[in-house]
Amino acid sequence: MTEKQIVEDRKYWRCVLDRIVTLIITMSKCNIAFRAHRENDSYTDDDRPSSCGNFLEFIHLIAKYDPVFEHLLKQPKGTTKYLSGSIQNESINMLNFLQDM
Repeated sequence: MTEKQIVEDRKYWRCVLDRIVTLIITMSKCNIAFRAHRENDSYTDDDRPSSCGNFLEFIHLIAKYDPVFEHLLKQPKGTTKYLSGSIQNESINMLNFLQDM
């Protein structure tokens, strides 16, 4: 990987994480539940069930207008996307920790 590719990847992932953290903060401020009873972060618009959780629904909505999330959702299954329930929980816990400082 060249230096230019590394810089571009770093920039892309910062954009992804910035959007995810902003969404988590917004949903938390509005007391919106993040997940549904059953969800899967690998659904595409074509095979997504009627409810895959508010967080993922917002991700898919934003992706319709945002090229960063659009690119993220087009990644093949098994690719790191930072959208899983465990990542959501870790992000919420980190933000709570930072707020308590």
